[in-house]
Amino acid sequence: MQKPAVITAFTGDTIDLRISLYDSTGSPLALTTLGLTVPTLSVDGLDEPIAGSVSGNVVSLTVPKETALEAGTHPFYAQIADADANTLYTIAYGHLIIKDLPVVTFPTP
Repeated sequence: MQKPAVITAFTGDTIDLRISLYDSTGSPLALTTLGLTVPTLSVDGLDEPIAGSVSGNVVSLTVPKETALEAGTHPFYAQIADADANTLYTIAYGHLIIKDLPVVTFPTP
């Protein structure tokens, strides 16, 4: 059983997720050979899931900085499916914690 992930970032940050998948023997899964080519990331606070990419056994998902997530806690889950969505697996889940940047003041000379 996988554990939930907790990812902390600041408002305006780009968030890159790389998820490696292995079978029960520890061998890398050849996702495209299995027909699993459609990864998505669903985040509470976004209108639509974010599409990702697959290379070998690694799923790559990016929340771009232009996607303005407000400060707070945002549940998320990542899934991978075949082209027809007949086969679907949830491969990660958890919370994105988005923080406001701290106020920084510099002394005047």
